[in-house]
Formats: sequence, structure tokens, C-alpha cells
Amino acid sequence: MSLSRPRLYDGRRRGLSASAKTFSEGERGKMISRKRGVAVRAGGVTVVAAGLAPSLLHYSSSTLNAGEGRPSPTVSETFDPIPGEILVRFDDVPDEARLADVAAVLPEFVRWEAYAHPAQSVARGNTPVSTHPLAFRRRLRIDAAADVAAAAARVAAIPGIAWAEPNGRTHTAAVPADPMYAQQYGPQRIGCEAAWDITAGGSAKVVLAVADTGLNFGHQDLQEHFVWTNVDEIADNGADDDGNGYVDDVRGYDFYNDDATLDDIHGHGTHVAGTAAARLANDKGIAGVAGNVTVMPLKVFSDSGGGTWEAIELAVYYAVDNGATLLNYSGGGYSGSAGLAEAVEYAYARGMTIVAAAGNGDTDQPFYPAAYDPVIAVMGTNRRDNRYSSSNYGAWLDVGAPGVDIQATYVPNTDSYGSLTGTSMASPHVAGVVALLYSVRPDLTVDDVTALLRNTALDLGDPGFDELYGYGRVRADEALAATGATPIPCGHLALFKAVCRKGTVKSKVRLADETYAGHAVLIGINGENHRAAFTRGRRWTKAKLSESGYAGEATVTLTTPAGCVEPIVVNCD
Repeated sequence: MSLSRPRLYDGRRRGLSASAKTFSEGERGKMISRKRGVAVRAGGVTVVAAGLAPSLLHYSSSTLNAGEGRPSPTVSETFDPIPGEILVRFDDVPDEARLADVAAVLPEFVRWEAYAHPAQSVARGNTPVSTHPLAFRRRLRIDAAADVAAAAARVAAIPGIAWAEPNGRTHTAAVPADPMYAQQYGPQRIGCEAAWDITAGGSAKVVLAVADTGLNFGHQDLQEHFVWTNVDEIADNGADDDGNGYVDDVRGYDFYNDDATLDDIHGHGTHVAGTAAARLANDKGIAGVAGNVTVMPLKVFSDSGGGTWEAIELAVYYAVDNGATLLNYSGGGYSGSAGLAEAVEYAYARGMTIVAAAGNGDTDQPFYPAAYDPVIAVMGTNRRDNRYSSSNYGAWLDVGAPGVDIQATYVPNTDSYGSLTGTSMASPHVAGVVALLYSVRPDLTVDDVTALLRNTALDLGDPGFDELYGYGRVRADEALAATGATPIPCGHLALFKAVCRKGTVKSKVRLADETYAGHAVLIGINGENHRAAFTRGRRWTKAKLSESGYAGEATVTLTTPAGCVEPIVVNCD
């Protein structure tokens, strides 16, 4: 059986923008045929997880006048000022009389607002109020309908004022507040922060199947609608309610043990799932590459990390038949399997992308299923974009991703984290990027996705494709940009409202059209952020949130990836 097929690699199919990386006709021909001749091999050998090389495990536009003799701050043509807000810096700490004098020359004046930081700083034994920079500053509120730039220019021209400028929107939603994010070089290295400006972690409608050792379902970083649910199955009744051949498969299935017990004893599957999709900006642990997508856990390995071809074959079919968008498999073997080759072909024909680890044998021997043509084969790199020394190589590679000392979710506790090394860790980085691509462009084909990854990868090693790095290290930001997707503009929100009834805060956001379906926003309640993805309805593209347990006044804040911020205060009593 041959799984080779011509594919599109110039990034222009289905309206895609021109790729960030171009190739000569000779190079493109090489790409099309590079996996031809890789034999489809059959055999009954046991397969092992590809990334079980543990390192230390631990849990854990106009110019404003700025006063004579001072440079004038410049507002760029793309500057997006917030109506009614001007930031003012005085030469000296202003008293009430000074503030009143300035207000008297502004018909649009509403109020002055001081900063609390100087007093807090003193209380902590730091900079005195008299010299703290914020002591010289005030926020000036004016009529929201007024020309904020013109008003700021008038204020800046007043003697004794160092500068005045409109308050502009900044990108606050992209970089997560997860406390261990600084320890993760992977998402940062592959450009996730810029990608999150567009997708904010992806769409919950994208289902990522993780075929591995199971999942630590109680983990704090794998909550908030993380796990896929089979809505046609009734849990724990011992019956196959949906008639798909599997009993009690409410959250997935264990194809190694042929039951619905998916708890992860080994830890590999939890680590892989967290790398790809740990919740984003939840103030806990790490940040997954696609931290808003849904994960379908499929168990294909034993608790010690051994598996069979049959288990992964069944998992591939199950994932396709139950609506998974893509599947990550961080395992494999060198023998190949005709049954797995057919399962891979089945997935390809039905549009499900498979991402797989290249293996850790430091050999050019094809490692399956990664070596099959429709599968995206991922080698491993380190934090300096050098090849992971044990990563397999060959003409069958696609791209690389970080795979050395990767910090992610682990077992056995709800707050367990571990550092693992291997191509098993590289593969879910790429799977996360693929999930982001499908979040903004659900119409992409497997070939489209492969083209986007290859054509936007950072070229490493020899120029163009080489057998050590494939087409280079994946870049999430460049791949997303190549789809033509952009952040939700601040003026694109048609409605934002929030209410509180009996302690439950409910919020709804609507968009003017379907352009940004699949994108997400942050809805914060009293500072605790929740991610909400936009879905298509009959008339609106909307995102909803409902959270219980509140009393008194609650502040609901909407933040979009473009930096738009809008608060609403609701009363829960």
C-alpha cells in the first residue's frame, strides 16, 4: 500500500495568504515526494512511548505638545486611544489647587484620579511618595465624546506639565498569568504569545484527541471544560448507549485494556495533554499551546508505557468517528503496521490531522506512524533550536519543536508537574499549533495544515529541507498569520452584557458577524479570568459565561486579544 500523494505546499489553497517561506520548484517537488519509498510495514511487535526519557521530575498619529524644550510624544497612525482618558505627568507633585487650575481650562473635564501605588510603595518600605514617579502622575477623565487627542494636546501645552497623552489600548490578553509560564521555554520559543493575540488559546469546538497513557482528570490545569464528553453515552451503567461498540465511553476509551478507565498512572499522557492544551490564563501552573481547546483522552498504552498497534489503530478510528479535529500520538515503532496504515488513510480521507513523534533512537530508520505520508512527523529541538541528540531523522520528517526539559502537567496529584525530554514532548507542541490553526480556519484540509507548518517553519540546519530538522522548527505566530487571521478589532463587539441572579454571574458577548468565530476573549469576574470562545449562532457569533458563588457587587471585565477592556459592575444580592 502506498500512502504517498501530491499535496499543496505553497500556502495558497482555500484562500490562504502567500506563505512566509517560499521554495523553488525543485524543493517543492522534493516535498511532495519525500515520503515515497517509505515502506508500509506490518508486524506484531509491541510499540513503546516515544518520549519516556525523564529528567528531573518535580511537582510543583498627531504630535502632542509637551511643553517648551521637551520632546513631543508621537502617537502612531495605528494608535487606538481609549475615549475619555488622558494620562498626565506634572513637573512637581500636584496639589489640589494645581489640579483645579488645569481642570478650569478644560470644558470637557470630568475628574482627576490619583494612583494608589505611591502609598503602597511607602508602606512596603520602598520609594517615598515624594519621589515616586506615580506621585507626579494623574489620570484625567474627560467627556468620552470629546476629542481626546486634542484635549491631551491642550493639557500638554500648560506650563508645569511634563507630558500628557491619551490612554491607549495595549495587548494584555496574550501573555498568560499562569505562575509557571516563565519556566516554559517551549510556547515562548515557537511564538505562542503572538499567536494568542489572534486566537487566545483556540476554540473549544476544536477537539484534540490525545492517544497516550490516559489523563490525570483531577489536575488543576486540566479543568474548565477541558475534557471531551460523549453526550450520547450514560456514565457507569454498563451499557453501550450510543451503539458505537464501546461501553461507558463518556470521556473516551482505553483501547489497551478494553474498558472506559482512563486514569493516568504513568504520567506520560497527562504531560502530553498539558503541553498541548493546559488551560491558559487560569492563574495555575503552566500554559498549553492551545489552552482553550477540548481534549479527547484515548488510552493506548499500559500503565508502564507499552502499547500495541491495534490499540492505536482503534483509537484513530474512534477519534475520527467521534468528531476529533486532530490526534496526537507520542509513540510508535519501527516495524510499521498495515492496519495502522489503513487507519491513517481513513483519517486523512476524512480530514483529521495526525501529529506524531519521530522517536528517540538517533536513527534514520522510519518510525511509524510518523513516517506515513499523511502524518506530520515531529523531531525534537532544545531551547537553543539545536537538535535533540536522540531525535530520529530522515527524509520522512516534517517539522521540529521543543522536546528537551519540557515542563508540563503530571501525576499523581492535582498540582503535580514534571519535566520530561523526548520527541513525545515535541509532538504536542505542534499538535497545539495545529489546534490553533483549526480554531481560526476550520475549513483547512490536512494538506493545508501541513503546508502552513512547513512553509512558515524557522529553517534550521542546511537551507531548505534537510533530514535532521525537516523544514525547521515550527512557528505558531507565522503559521497563524499565514492563514490571514487577525485579532478581533476593538470596534467589532456588537454587545457585552452581564447580570447576576442568586449569586450566579452570567455574561454574554456578541460579534457583528461570523468573521471571528472560533476566536476567544477573557471574561473576568472580580479579577478571576475565564476564557470564552465565540461560536456561530443563527443570528450572532457569541460567547457566554456562567459562574456561581458570588455575593455583593461583582465587576465583570471583558478583555479581547487586541487589548480592548470594558468593565461592568453587577449586584449579586
